[in-house]
Amino acid sequence: MSLLEGIYARLAADAGVLALNAGVFPALAPKESSLPYLVYTQVGGATVNSLAGANRLQSARLRFSCYGNTYGTAKGLAKAVKDSLNGLAVTLPGGTVAIQGAWLEYEGDDAEPDLQGTVFATHVDFSLMFAEVA
Repeated sequence: MSLLEGIYARLAADAGVLALNAGVFPALAPKESSLPYLVYTQVGGATVNSLAGANRLQSARLRFSCYGNTYGTAKGLAKAVKDSLNGLAVTLPGGTVAIQGAWLEYEGDDAEPDLQGTVFATHVDFSLMFAEVA
């Protein structure tokens, strides 16, 4: 299981996300998705180098876009993501990726008019340090 698959499994089973009955989708939500939902993408990453060269430690920056039909719902879903990931140091579901640290890098709000009202969004970016478990 990859980093993104492990993050999906963690968030899809997270009590805060489940309490909001929110969908979790990679890259793009299907058109028929009902609010609230979150979409996650990897927006950066690299292998961490040392004096001995490249090693198993990697970095990734992930963006979680949290959508709701109210500002409060979008913020609440973003809070659930932050509560689940901030300070994370665990092996993700599937047992093949060990997160060694996660911290919030950015949070910002957005809103878009829609045919059925306004869709509110809160975007949160996390930086993660991780290693694939052999």
